Amino acid sequence: MPNVVGQTLDSARGILQAAGFDTVDGGASPSSAPAGQVIGTDPAGGSSASRGTTITIYTSDGTKVGVPLPNVVGQKAPAATATLQKAGFTNISYAWDPNPAGKALCSVTATDPAAGTTTPTTDEVTVYVAGVTTGNNGNGNSGNGNNNNNTAIVDPAACSG
Repeated sequence: MPNVVGQTLDSARGILQAAGFDTVDGGASPSSAPAGQVIGTDPAGGSSASRGTTITIYTSDGTKVGVPLPNVVGQKAPAATATLQKAGFTNISYAWDPNPAGKALCSVTATDPAAGTTTPTTDEVTVYVAGVTTGNNGNGNSGNGNNNNNTAIVDPAACSG
């Protein structure tokens, strides 16, 4: 039986049918191969099969294809989201940068994975966003002590524009 891995579905059907086999589409599965490319058959290519045997052809849905992660550091959170979505990333989460070191409110300080890393578009991308902290060094509510609570007061999801 011919090995048709790497072919398009239509090309694989043509090759297999010309060799005397019937074919059926086995559907698409997550794979690092480009969408629509044959990733396997049942029975497998190179095995022996009688003419007239029905060969199931499996293709890639392309979801595990890696693309370089765009550099969004310095962008505001909404612009970074748009940039990542335009590149095909769909699983984007946000976290506060615990030490934004003077970065502008709501600006991206880092990503995980880092910019330029080849990453499947379905993998999670964490975007670290600079927030604002309050250092309440006054007397607090009780009026008698130091309250050094540094707490984030802006939610990354609330960063807009």
